[in-house]
Amino acid sequence: GETSAKGELAGMYQYGATDFAREVLSVVSAPLVLIFSLPGCADAICDFVRVTTMEVPGVGDVCGFGCFDFTKFGDENWGGQMPGVGEMGKSFARRAARPKAKLGKMEKSFFGFKNNNPSWAPEESG
Repeated sequence: GETSAKGELAGMYQYGATDFAREVLSVVSAPLVLIFSLPGCADAICDFVRVTTMEVPGVGDVCGFGCFDFTKFGDENWGGQMPGVGEMGKSFARRAARPKAKLGKMEKSFFGFKNNNPSWAPEESG
């Protein structure tokens, strides 16, 4: 009766106190992490955003990986090919202008998206 209700209430309060402590710690630690680690990688973050941003009419600027543009962002090494080797065994130079998905992550994401949204029609490149 009363003891079980009291035990359940105490259990819920304990989780609430733990969550509150984590939130307070986050409020203190997040700015410290941003102050000390962000300046060192800010240029790399800005470069990544600059080279992966695509303008989609009617939507605005979006991350190119989310557009499933395999020509610009796809992993050339995925799909049963040997790493670093293109069609007919010819070696290809990796285009350094844009970052590429690794280990076929974008392609796998595309298949998952298409599986969950079967009525969606892809663009020409996807």
